[in-house]
Amino acid sequence: MIFRLLVMSLSISIMFAGDIDDVLKTYEAMDKAFVDEKPKELFSHIHKNNTVFWGNNSWLGDYGTVKGWTEGYLKNDYTWTVRDRDVKVYGNTAVVATIATMTSTSDGSETKVYQVRETAVLSKIKNKWLLVHMHSSDFKPKNDD
Repeated sequence: MIFRLLVMSLSISIMFAGDIDDVLKTYEAMDKAFVDEKPKELFSHIHKNNTVFWGNNSWLGDYGTVKGWTEGYLKNDYTWTVRDRDVKVYGNTAVVATIATMTSTSDGSETKVYQVRETAVLSKIKNKWLLVHMHSSDFKPKNDD
């Protein structure tokens, strides 16, 4: 009985390990498309009915669409450096927690540096991981964490 439980546990771990790798690949592709300012590539990984929430600013309206993202984000140059990322998979749902540093520079202005905490929910739909919800907020590390 114990042997069966161990084998079953190992099988489940191996099964989710592949999903974790796939989720990470999806998320890294999204990071790259964001920095490279390629909205069509970015939104190929995002469900059309996604939701976006930023800090205390409530819903970001149409930033969850190619049109809204293009109008709002292509005005600046960005870098995105991941400091910590954790992926949990629960069947066909994945939760990705990220702490990153984002820099933003627009023409003729100073560069702004943000510490960002981001939580995303992805769903596996037709064997493809798609972002369905994202919540980002400022991250103020304590004691240089």
